[in-house]
Amino acid sequence: MPLIIPRRHRPSYASGYARSASQAKNPGLRKGLVGLWDMSLGATGNTLHDVARKNNGTLVNDPTWVPSPNGGALELDPDGVGDEHIVFADSTATHGTLFIRHRRTAAYHNAGFLGWFPTAGSDSRVFTTTDQRVFWRFYDTSDNSNQSNAHLTILNQWYNYCLVTTPGRYDWYIDGVLFYTDTPDAGTFRPWYMKYLGWDGASSGQTYAGELETTSIWNRALLPSEIIELNDPHALTALRDSVLPFVSGAPPAGTANPLVMGATNLMAGKLAV
Repeated sequence: MPLIIPRRHRPSYASGYARSASQAKNPGLRKGLVGLWDMSLGATGNTLHDVARKNNGTLVNDPTWVPSPNGGALELDPDGVGDEHIVFADSTATHGTLFIRHRRTAAYHNAGFLGWFPTAGSDSRVFTTTDQRVFWRFYDTSDNSNQSNAHLTILNQWYNYCLVTTPGRYDWYIDGVLFYTDTPDAGTFRPWYMKYLGWDGASSGQTYAGELETTSIWNRALLPSEIIELNDPHALTALRDSVLPFVSGAPPAGTANPLVMGATNLMAGKLAV
């Protein structure tokens, strides 16, 4: 049965968390961090910068930059046409944790893909349906496509998803609460890698209609206490700021800093030129 996590059971941004990024700083969250895409930083042209490992994404069909609670978000497929999405180049497979902060703004597509994460011989997908559910689908030998889990979302409400994978277990946390767990068949679980956000890579009209804020990947399973910590927006800011000094590389031509996108006009809903 679809399940809505009542608001009273969700951590609140208004209370119980640090009052600043400095108070929320936890160097331990950098351990195993292999990708961090902070939408509040904007982009350089159509390049969405990875502030952790430089696995940059490419913005396809000009997604729109919009205001959000934590400084800015990327809006995908607001009109139901099914075209805006993000493509990533690095195909390094990993077990670990995927964190996505998102909100659905419409329910245009049945099987609208929030994310597609291929593996060798199978895939892992997070997709939405027109009745406002979200599924995490993965494969093993007994049931081929396991999608018995269903999160019934509320449109225009922000959610923090943490998908945690180890060789013998799947755990799905929503807003810091363990929502679903499964044990795949022995020997069938495969590591995945980040490939698409907002699209499945093949099918037209199967894009995600909504907004994305921070997305991160670790090559380890985060502890439940760390997952709860990620619900604090100050912790996400502190994590981003802690890795920025360690990122090297010459900035693109005409850009003062490839990681702090001062040229992005979020309020105007477009990239400044």
